Amino acid sequence: MPLGPRQVLALADAAAGWAASVRVMLREDPGVRELPELTCPRCRRRRVRELRDDGEVYTVPALRFTSAGLPTIACRGCGHAWRGGGIHRLAGQPGGASRGPAAV
Repeated sequence: MPLGPRQVLALADAAAGWAASVRVMLREDPGVRELPELTCPRCRRRRVRELRDDGEVYTVPALRFTSAGLPTIACRGCGHAWRGGGIHRLAGQPGGASRGPAAV
């Protein structure tokens, strides 16, 4: 049975959302940067509390991208890390757990 226009548009939206999530994570910015728009798929945290060297506790994004060496996204909440080619898995599956267009 062929897909109707609404189904095609829904699939296109899901694919666009997935692609937007990947673009957010892999921007060409060098160094370390926060990913406040994404939630860790393992511990489901978007923000965590962190004690800094100055003795203050800050609420910071759970996920952080580092481009030095092998590109890595690590969660400050659960400690899990995605490296290299595995980074795209954080975007979820097209039509599934995609972060959607709101990720940009």
